[in-house]
Amino acid sequence: IDATRRVVPVGSQQQQDQEQHEVALKVVVDHLRSMAFLIADGVTPSNVGRGYVLRRIIRRAIRYGSLMGVEEPFLAQLVPALVQCMGHVYPELAHHEAGIMSVVHSEEVSFFSAMQAGLKILERDVFSASADGNNNKGNRTVQGDMAFRLYDSLGFPLDLTRIIAADRGWDVDEAGFERLMEQQRKQSRATWKGSGDSTAAVSPLQSWRHDTAPTTFSGYTREVEREARIVRTERDGEEWWVSISPCPFYAEGGGQCGDRGVLELAHVTLDVVDTIRASDDGPTVLRVRRRRASGDDIDALLTADTTVTARVDGAHRRGVCAHHTSTHLLHSALRAVLGDHVTQAGSSVQPGRLRFDFTHTKPITQQQIEAIEKWINDVARQDVDLVIRSMSKKQAIARNAAALFGEKYGDVVRVVEVPGFSLELCGGTHVRSTRACYPFKIVSEGSISAGTRRIEALAGAAALDWFIDEHSALSSAAHMLNVQTADVPSRVESLTKRVRELEQRIDAMRRQRMSNQQAELQPVAQCAIGDQGVPVRVFSIAPDESDGSGGKED
Repeated sequence: IDATRRVVPVGSQQQQDQEQHEVALKVVVDHLRSMAFLIADGVTPSNVGRGYVLRRIIRRAIRYGSLMGVEEPFLAQLVPALVQCMGHVYPELAHHEAGIMSVVHSEEVSFFSAMQAGLKILERDVFSASADGNNNKGNRTVQGDMAFRLYDSLGFPLDLTRIIAADRGWDVDEAGFERLMEQQRKQSRATWKGSGDSTAAVSPLQSWRHDTAPTTFSGYTREVEREARIVRTERDGEEWWVSISPCPFYAEGGGQCGDRGVLELAHVTLDVVDTIRASDDGPTVLRVRRRRASGDDIDALLTADTTVTARVDGAHRRGVCAHHTSTHLLHSALRAVLGDHVTQAGSSVQPGRLRFDFTHTKPITQQQIEAIEKWINDVARQDVDLVIRSMSKKQAIARNAAALFGEKYGDVVRVVEVPGFSLELCGGTHVRSTRACYPFKIVSEGSISAGTRRIEALAGAAALDWFIDEHSALSSAAHMLNVQTADVPSRVESLTKRVRELEQRIDAMRRQRMSNQQAELQPVAQCAIGDQGVPVRVFSIAPDESDGSGGKED
């Protein structure tokens, strides 16, 4: 609170009384603690879920700051004092201090901008409109739809609208505002109705969620083929849902896509096109379809206790493993290059690419991207063997293993370690050695929301294919330009410069020609009477050299 007093002096001009000032001061300090812990846990401001809660906390603290006369960003300045006060008890605050300050300041700047926009809208569309006679002068009320529009589009709080209106002697139609808010809540509830996890929408599996035993996954030993027993099946149009045990197919989860492959029974081969979980703790379910049309009765073949040969697509699994391990390395590389404030905000691991979302408030430079790629490729070339073991969650946290905020973990967790470089809680499949992740290439990077960025990258065979395609395109360009591949950039730059120069010369010639034409247009008479008795102006046109004709009088 003392640090806050230094930033927000008691003698502020907008202070109404000491008691109100003290209340606002305590609210700011309380909200500062909340936002700091949320950001340290990896939450960033957004319009959904935990991010929305964080955004509301920050904006409420800003509003109380405005009640004390603060008209510019100030919360980030208080973070060092909070860390000094509580960092010895909660070391994660000190660990993420720079990141907390960056996120808070970015959100403050954004909201102050929104506040200024809201004030302009109120002034233009409400107060000034009333003064100009475009509004009912006797009805000095900010309508509910206007208050809701400010809140919904700009995040402009209703109580701030109320304060601004009161200063002008106006009221706010809060009942109208609440009606619109309730309509929005109903729409939101309708959108979310029945949406538990991602598999809830799969109607044929509704009954599988609770009355089918969990499946034993046998693929951690890199087993890609084995005999298994059918536990349960259900038809869904021209496809079937099948649960087998034990199961070498990895189900989609934790950002990793599900395995693909085949099921073989008798003389029939069925393609496994996807692998999912019926629920978080439910069975793994394979979505299979007939490989080719035949007269076989698949329903009769897919019966409980029937033995099948389950074969995972090895190339698909290897691609997924390479990109999943690369995702762990990318997380560590980002923290090494950008700072410890970076935390994972989501991921998608496919056999041919990876996508990684993370918290960071600034654009990443080309030099930083190259440093991240070099970090990962250096680790990959070292051929480091992964160490994967199970341990208690308490032990894993004590070893500083990275865990995703909001992810569900049991008492016993699986820890994936690249010794000396990465340590994370993870239930996915991985490579034996980092060598399989080489080469690694970032193909895109950008912002997806305030404080959150996304990287898409390739690893292993997928990256090698990308390099081959890029080299082929570069070679074609070099052939067309008649230069060596190394000289393509300089040649393109030279041609681009030449094109700009020619365009400038053409523009100059066009302007000169227009100027000459205007000079050649000479009046020879001020006025004449036309055929219809209408006065007209008469001009003489200079000879046109292009067609050799002489001038003529009109």
